[in-house]
Amino acid sequence: MWNSFRPFLLHPAVDRTCSLLLFQASFAYRSFAAGALKTNKSVAKRFKVKGNGDLLRRKAGKAHNTGYKSRGRVNRLASSAPIKDKAIEKKMKKLLNF
Repeated sequence: MWNSFRPFLLHPAVDRTCSLLLFQASFAYRSFAAGALKTNKSVAKRFKVKGNGDLLRRKAGKAHNTGYKSRGRVNRLASSAPIKDKAIEKKMKKLLNF
């Protein structure tokens, strides 16, 4: 009778073992998923964490229309800058799980 419902299993003992393994795997996955925090990828691509924990950002204005800007201005725009506002830095670190 049990073979008619589960033709892929050979014996009821195998059925119990598979059920137990599936239950343990699903429980482990749920407990991991509930406790793990996901990194916000858009923040991870835009900011870099320095060794002392500060965040670096890129400066705006270098992507295009650099023909009329002076070379020194374009070079300054190429360098990274720290985040000055501590409240924003705290929010970004929370999104980075740092």
